[in-house]
Amino acid sequence: MNNHNVCGMDFKTTFDIYCRQVFILNIVDHHRRRLIWSRATYNPTAQWIAQQLREAFPFDDAQGRIMVMDRDTAFSHVAKHTLPGFGMQVRRTSYRSPWQNGVVERFNRTLQEELLDYLVPLGLRHLNQRLTEYRHFYNGSPPHDQWRRPSRYF
Repeated sequence: MNNHNVCGMDFKTTFDIYCRQVFILNIVDHHRRRLIWSRATYNPTAQWIAQQLREAFPFDDAQGRIMVMDRDTAFSHVAKHTLPGFGMQVRRTSYRSPWQNGVVERFNRTLQEELLDYLVPLGLRHLNQRLTEYRHFYNGSPPHDQWRRPSRYF
């Protein structure tokens, strides 16, 4: 399997200013290491995840791709119904094997170090605005210039 059509999807958790747990869904393209989509919610349901996938892959952009995801129960309905409906193949990682989806796991660490360590979200709207700005920042930096990127997002 080459990585030209492979994407990875996983959740990253953080807390808002009221100490409520926030789940951040990240979708990363394996070939270019490009952040396709990043959105936050307090309660990740199958319907919410399906809607995020529709927004991440508009206009049949998902056709022929492979989505790598872990065995999170929130992904069960999406893996069985939504992704095959988009024309995507699903590859589930083995139980307790985060290294099998290493591109997304590494991105989650970068997101933590560059944004979430310096940000206390006031709520979902605030965090989603910052995630959108961070996606433009992250995708705008050429990979060979990443050593020159600032240690913080702000």
